[in-house]
Amino acid sequence: MKKWFPFLAILLLFIAGFSLWPKEKKGVIVVDAGHGGTDPGTTSITGVHEKEIALQFALKIADALRNANYEVYLTRTDDVTLSLNERVQFANSKPIDLFLSIHGNALENNDTVEGLQVLYYPDEAERNVELATMMMNYLSSALQAPDRGVLPRPELAVLRGTTSASLLLETGFLSHPEEAIKLENANYQQQFSQAVVQAVDHIIENIKQTTHE
Repeated sequence: MKKWFPFLAILLLFIAGFSLWPKEKKGVIVVDAGHGGTDPGTTSITGVHEKEIALQFALKIADALRNANYEVYLTRTDDVTLSLNERVQFANSKPIDLFLSIHGNALENNDTVEGLQVLYYPDEAERNVELATMMMNYLSSALQAPDRGVLPRPELAVLRGTTSASLLLETGFLSHPEEAIKLENANYQQQFSQAVVQAVDHIIENIKQTTHE
């Protein structure tokens, strides 16, 4: 046994070192918490500003993506004012695979509508609608949330101006009493984040396959 000890020791050190070797990142993502600072966004029926909820979601999504071996950048990590152009410039300053902008939804004088929406820039090749549909399918299935549509929004600066694939996630309706409370719940935010990771895994795989074709 003694004569095998040096070999076993070297083998164990090799295995341990291999397991600690940094893995190649799956992709590079920018997560954009909508609004912020002097721009509160809409206000929840409970009185909480959209900018606060968007940041809570964005931070959890970023953590979940990092834990899933993505390189992640956030446009903001606290309550600061960022222009739309600053968000676009930040995203375009890095070689990224996907830009995700996080928001809360609302309807005036209507507290009955709830559910998810995914917004995209309508490109000629119709790639963005494909990615938006993929995101919606994963989110609505995992969260058992109503699908309120995958919507083209060519006028939105953060979608129009970013050079990478980009999606805007409307996490739910802050004007709906039950959904507003759910959106402010840390456990639900975590569930949402994990669902985003599942969707991003397939979106990034799809992007890379298309790039190599």
